[in-house]
Amino acid sequence: MYMDNFLGAQRDNIFDDVGAMIYVFDVQFLTKNDTKDWNYFRNCVESIAAKSPQAKIFCLFHKMDLIHEAKRDAVRFALPHFLMREGWWRVSQDKTP
Repeated sequence: MYMDNFLGAQRDNIFDDVGAMIYVFDVQFLTKNDTKDWNYFRNCVESIAAKSPQAKIFCLFHKMDLIHEAKRDAVRFALPHFLMREGWWRVSQDKTP
């Protein structure tokens, strides 16, 4: 409900002139193939791209300690695969330190 409201009526105000976004994934939902979190993330990234294309995006995985150690890499790599599939993964070519 909160995220639906956040991404609905308030979208134009919230994502305008943003410097950075920190998105927190609950890994329990990611491991259950719950697409709701991915859809919220997609909506946020699309809004950032439209309103604040210079913004940096950071992702955190919450509750990673609840994932069996052997499966943690699969969870860590889920985000880059999702970003590549959506066409959002970009590697900076800037070699400046």
